[in-house]
Amino acid sequence: MALLMTASAQEQLFVGTRPLGMGGAFMAVADDGNTITWNPAGLPRLRRKEFNSTYADLYGMGISHSYIGIVWPFSDRFALGMDWASLGFDDQELGYSDNKLNFSFGYQPFKMISIGGTMKYVFRDMSLDGTSYGKSDGFGFDVGLLIAPLKNLRLGIGLFDLGGTSVTYKNKVDETILGQAFKMGIAYFPIEGLTLAMDIDDRLHFGVEYFVKNRLGIRAGIQQDMEGDERLVIPSAGMTIKFKSIVFEYGYEAHPYLDPTYRYSVSLQLSPAVVSISSAKIEQNPIFRSLHRYYESNPFVTVGIKNISDA
Repeated sequence: MALLMTASAQEQLFVGTRPLGMGGAFMAVADDGNTITWNPAGLPRLRRKEFNSTYADLYGMGISHSYIGIVWPFSDRFALGMDWASLGFDDQELGYSDNKLNFSFGYQPFKMISIGGTMKYVFRDMSLDGTSYGKSDGFGFDVGLLIAPLKNLRLGIGLFDLGGTSVTYKNKVDETILGQAFKMGIAYFPIEGLTLAMDIDDRLHFGVEYFVKNRLGIRAGIQQDMEGDERLVIPSAGMTIKFKSIVFEYGYEAHPYLDPTYRYSVSLQLSPAVVSISSAKIEQNPIFRSLHRYYESNPFVTVGIKNISDA
């Protein structure tokens, strides 16, 4: 593990009001559109189309962090995802933008195991008085694994920026902007609606979340540095309100020296119809083999069904 953790995972700018409200403990949870960035192995387990958007003003300093993503399943075992994250600052004199496009896939070969991968395109720019002085771009790759040994237990593993992600400037100079990083997590679901999660990278991340009838969710989390003389502790919290297919989320993240960050998300989750058989009745009783032609053209069984999807 030490060989894999060649860089700080905090160099990676993770996204999502819900994951960060849980203290960044989301590698094994991986059950909404944010899994594109956190662990693409979670994509096929969603089994729904989802559109996600997030906005935050980091530390109240005018540094905007925007995100949009879409998940599209193609079968019960395979799904694709694409998202865009932008970090930017512009005071009309000095400007900076850092953008990342992720193209992800997830495949579930077995019930217990799913895998995923991401190709990312990074492009950045710095400007002064409207003149660009630092355009650069490059590609990077992530891989993820999700294991569900039990119905209420999941394990997640991710390797980010394989071999490091580099960008090339106009003058052909290369720079490694993101070093390879390793992250692993565990999620436990002791009762319906309750999630307990923990992630480990160069920080310890703990998160807890509880949903009431899958409509109202509250969460809290904490993360702490594992190295260094001053081990920062960053608490966070948040809530979710679901109305049919629309999901509203709010998140709060504190910082020991800077102003807190508030995050806001709006998502659209288009769950497939999940059908439950509520009743079944055989109309013809007794049944005679000699009357099979009659049964083919007349009601034989009456079945009552009900849509029990989240939406």
